[in-house]
Amino acid sequence: MSKVGLSSKLGLGKYFRGKDSNKRFISLSLCLAIGVSACGTTATASTTKANIGPSSWTVDASNPQHNADFPNAKLGALKWSFKEPLATALNQPPMGSGLVGRLRASVRITQTVGNALGVTVVNSILYAETDSGSLFALNIKTGKQLWSYRTTNSLMGNPIVANGMVFVGSGNSNWSYRELVQYKAHQPIQRGTGQNQLVALNATTGKVIWTHPTKFEDMPTPSYLGGTLYEATGGGNIIALNAATGATRFETHIGGFDSMSSPIAWKAPSGTSYVYASFSGPNQVVAVNATTGTIAWKTGFAGTFNTSLGDQVLALDPKTGSLVVNALTNKAGSGSSTTANAQIELLNATTGATKWQTSLGRGPLPAAFKAGVPMIHGGVIYMNSPAGDVMHAVSESTGKILWKLQTHFPGRSAPTFNNGTLYFADGPVVYAVDPATGKILRQTKLGGLFGIVNPVIVGKTMFLDNSFSWIQAVPLSKVAP
Repeated sequence: MSKVGLSSKLGLGKYFRGKDSNKRFISLSLCLAIGVSACGTTATASTTKANIGPSSWTVDASNPQHNADFPNAKLGALKWSFKEPLATALNQPPMGSGLVGRLRASVRITQTVGNALGVTVVNSILYAETDSGSLFALNIKTGKQLWSYRTTNSLMGNPIVANGMVFVGSGNSNWSYRELVQYKAHQPIQRGTGQNQLVALNATTGKVIWTHPTKFEDMPTPSYLGGTLYEATGGGNIIALNAATGATRFETHIGGFDSMSSPIAWKAPSGTSYVYASFSGPNQVVAVNATTGTIAWKTGFAGTFNTSLGDQVLALDPKTGSLVVNALTNKAGSGSSTTANAQIELLNATTGATKWQTSLGRGPLPAAFKAGVPMIHGGVIYMNSPAGDVMHAVSESTGKILWKLQTHFPGRSAPTFNNGTLYFADGPVVYAVDPATGKILRQTKLGGLFGIVNPVIVGKTMFLDNSFSWIQAVPLSKVAP
């Protein structure tokens, strides 16, 4: 058939106009010969040059320092909001506040409905997990849904994206009656009920590639390094899976349980790779060899209270080889008068040796998540203390507190450093703070409630999700000083 005949038959007259029509005809003919799907693949590949944001997201908050800032991305100021199926109005108190009080209602909505952790942005797609069990993929420019995936348990993490795949872990914060009996008898316990699994999906289409079930919860955000996916579980294990197939590479039993302590996989300058995580019952921070699964070192944390160490999210500075650990210690009082001391430590990531310890002060015991998420930038550790809701700046080299800022809401997420300003989400508010002094430069009320949600800044836009099941794109100028 001539190109004129083919053009008329397929309605592609415009395609064959101009001096390159012969080349276009040959290209289309090849596509038809090997299948139209091949043409689609070619088209997809040609659009990857325009992808916006990072090309991968391998650990909670994008990097071991937890600073989710991408200022050089070519993205202008966007404004949109995506309402998830179970969303509630942003301008009202948490559902059930009149029955159980605002604080308890806030915990319930975060752990059952909304988005507990922040979003992931990779190659022009935004990914977000909900505690109601859904994973959403959105076009970052428009906020329109590209696809969604539904699981049978909660999704409380930050999606990991690498090599064209997105990885999530499902599980919940519940305890079975059997575990409560075990706890009362001072026996080891594990956490998580229902169907728990790690899932790998095609990052573009949402098609499930593999699933890997586990006996107990997979709430923590996994970590990806060199073709392997690592997770710390509610069964007290660190597991390594072939990221392409889901096959087990090793499973190391640590003991106790990991609640929300997202592992970090890191290749040290020596060439040895490690995986770090922390567990409760017993309370310990552990490093295992990322290739063999053998325990490299483990250390305790004196006086740790409740699930604090199993909740806390580690931060690592690749430049100094230092690991930041935090926990609530030395509980005092009872009931609503219970207080605890917030403790932060810096460890040598290779040996586990303590470099320094600093007390961030005593304050009221928080509900649910009993830890903070540190962020490291420019030799300073920024962290919102879980005892008293106080943002701190701490010298990485000495452990000296540089400044502290009292906030009004129970926020414990990692802040984000962008262009000389520190941003963090707390309650319904985004704060802009001077990182040198801790002075508040601007407060912007966006409504709803932010859980352990770190702002993700891409170009001139900040992306956030929240406990009320909304995902938002906010022009950076709206929250900037």
